Amino acid sequence: MFKFLARTTAAKVLIALLLAKQVHAQSADDLEECFDRGQPWEVISSCSRALEADGWKDEQLFHLHYIRALAYNQMGEHFKAIDDYNQAIELFPVRGLAYHSIGVSFEWIGNYRQAVESYGLGIAIDPKYPGNYLARIRVSCMFGTNIDLYDDITSFFSVLTEPKFLREIQTHLEEIGLYEGPIDGEANQATIEAFRRMNTLDCLTCREGDCEIHS
Repeated sequence: MFKFLARTTAAKVLIALLLAKQVHAQSADDLEECFDRGQPWEVISSCSRALEADGWKDEQLFHLHYIRALAYNQMGEHFKAIDDYNQAIELFPVRGLAYHSIGVSFEWIGNYRQAVESYGLGIAIDPKYPGNYLARIRVSCMFGTNIDLYDDITSFFSVLTEPKFLREIQTHLEEIGLYEGPIDGEANQATIEAFRRMNTLDCLTCREGDCEIHS
């Protein structure tokens, strides 16, 4: 579901960037290719060309580094992705999405402690972004940290207000036999409790070595 959020955000930013008067034609073309999310090596090339141009604002540079980092991750170049995410965060440090993404990169290289710290920073800086709560829950299971999973689950549902996503969660919980309430897109207590039970089971599975990293 969070890939959808990322794509929606990128589309809005692309429109704003292409309207920026200081972007000359070639830079705009490279930028559009960068956000088009083609083959990852094409995205890297387009973003790199755009970054060579002058006149970008900090928020615009943030998104260029961010999109190139996503492509590096797709290529398995996780250290390069981390470098780009760090540059993005330095430029515009108030986006929870960036802390989530760099945390995923840390997971890919096996640095789970740093991943948990990144998710925690994202929560502190941008508490309304839901992805960091969900990611910290998962990695806490993998790493065995002392994070209060119940608090993170409660916080996750307090900021996840889109009924479509909530209905998807309720449907999944119903399919696996943990939820018998209405599929109404409401963050009711029955949904939260079912989600907590699912994560408790996932933690047990995860600690037996069967975990999945989500980009």
